[in-house]
Amino acid sequence: MLPHPRYLFDYGDLDPAVAVTFACSGITVYSAIRKIGDTPKDAMILLLGAGGLGFAALTMLHALGYSNVIMADISDAKREAALKSGAIGFVISGPDMISDVQKIAGGPPAVVFDLVNNGKTTQTGLDILGRGGKLVLVGVGGGEIMLSTASMIFKPRSIIGSATGSLNDLAAVIDLAKEGKLAPVPVSCMHKDQANEAMDRLEHGKVTGRIILTS
Repeated sequence: MLPHPRYLFDYGDLDPAVAVTFACSGITVYSAIRKIGDTPKDAMILLLGAGGLGFAALTMLHALGYSNVIMADISDAKREAALKSGAIGFVISGPDMISDVQKIAGGPPAVVFDLVNNGKTTQTGLDILGRGGKLVLVGVGGGEIMLSTASMIFKPRSIIGSATGSLNDLAAVIDLAKEGKLAPVPVSCMHKDQANEAMDRLEHGKVTGRIILTS
């Protein structure tokens, strides 16, 4: 039973399969993007991870006026969808990733959003930043990094943690979508009886965007 009417939001004529994502990945990436403060709208931004959160972050950044977004992932299968969704470049995670990103960005990105956050990706995100860069940790992959404290003095950077979001964030996300500013993330629907198949597709990296289970 719903504990209070404040948890009810009118999503209007929006596709319910898309609107349902706003209360999870939508507010998560909205809250994370708010944490980069006065970063210029034309700044170069890197998204580590092209899963559901990655595509939600890409569309949300565009909705909020950020135009230069690069995506990185372990799977090249996400490239076409990333570029179609407005990424200015797509790189494969690996030993050449930092140089590949810098070729597209013309130097270190100003902001990195780690949508995986498994230690390895976090270290890469921190290493790729230049002076004054911001690394926002969003994913919950789990892990740890070795941090040279002196390196944070000679090349100052910020590491920012970000949780999900608030009811006010959800209202703001829905408003962006109703105004036509927030493009829908790629969504595929599967019957709830296919939940195991959906999990298998997720495990093997065969999902672009989100899977919504229906009754």
